[in-house]
Amino acid sequence: MRANPGGEIAPEDVVGRDRLIRQLWHTLERQSVILAAERRMGKSCVAKKMVAEKPYTAVVIYRDIENIDTPIGFVERIYQDVTPHLSTLKRGQNRFQSLMQQLSGAQITGIGKFPDVVARHWKALLEEMLSDIAENYEGTVIFFWDEFPLMLQKIVQTSGESEAMEILDTLRAARQTHNNVRMLYTGSIGLHHVTTSLRDSGHCNDATNDMRTVEVDPLAAADARELALALLKGEGLKSPQLATVAEVIAGITDGIAFYIHYVISEMKFLGDDASVELAKDIVAKVLVEPNDPWHLQHYRSRLNEYFDASQLEIVLFILDEIAVENTALSLDMLRTRLAANIEAMNGQAAHQIVSGDSELFRRILLQLSRDHYLKQSEIDGAFSYRFPVIRRWWMLSRGLI
Repeated sequence: MRANPGGEIAPEDVVGRDRLIRQLWHTLERQSVILAAERRMGKSCVAKKMVAEKPYTAVVIYRDIENIDTPIGFVERIYQDVTPHLSTLKRGQNRFQSLMQQLSGAQITGIGKFPDVVARHWKALLEEMLSDIAENYEGTVIFFWDEFPLMLQKIVQTSGESEAMEILDTLRAARQTHNNVRMLYTGSIGLHHVTTSLRDSGHCNDATNDMRTVEVDPLAAADARELALALLKGEGLKSPQLATVAEVIAGITDGIAFYIHYVISEMKFLGDDASVELAKDIVAKVLVEPNDPWHLQHYRSRLNEYFDASQLEIVLFILDEIAVENTALSLDMLRTRLAANIEAMNGQAAHQIVSGDSELFRRILLQLSRDHYLKQSEIDGAFSYRFPVIRRWWMLSRGLI
């Protein structure tokens, strides 16, 4: 196995995900899934391994849809994917083709772009297409849509919030109507950001409440060590304590596979020797590298999109305070510290919280947890950084060290 940070990982080289994949397939037998995780955690690798190694008979359709920015573009892409399956079934694409011919005056014979005249009828076309494949196939049909939230964001920008909500509602209706249709959404941004924005704009229905959300966590310690050791050996790196080097790499990368691949790739770039000191030096350098090969600036820049200016100063205060502490901080501790620094705060939100608005403070902390900055103790509810390596980067980037 060779180090390949950011590249395509063969399904057989995906380490430590077998148990998660078994759980996901078990869940998909009964309901659809939102596969949630932070960037670089390996969501796409998990999905592609599932598609390559499906354990039971089903039509499984995988598609990366991040480049789609219109509802009709989404329908076109699904049509391209389902057509090979529909062509082998008894009744074919009767309902979809009938509607297409009625709307455009012609039958669709290829799998290219639809006539412009049908674009505004995308919802009806999507409903009929999903009905065709569900009703013509006796087994389960599972759509794996990678970067689904990003597509929705783009559709909001190009076509409006109502169209994005219609997509969510139409897909939910299909899942409710057709018992053999399943969907798995993944994405590098949380779907909750899109749905929260839509609810804030007046769309009150929850179009994903029938789906189970499953988190993709970092690799377990043993799996991270296994991956690191396999990559060290695969790259021909030498050390009298190779297992120890692998263990250290697994620890300083928080078990995140992309970071493990990167450290070992850099080791190989520098020579044929592996050592604990070299591994630590590579991580130390990448955390301050201006070119940001781990894309860590994303943790800071996306906050501007997720919070308004008044809330942003609270968010930065919370993340700074928790970063410099060696112990977790409770909600009351954080509020007390905020009150002690209130004179330096300009936004209304900070004054609301100090005046007793605990609900706003809880919502901010919840969002930081859902976005994988923080984790909350199951024992006392105190907050700390979810990933130590991100805490370390935050302190360096904010000048807190």
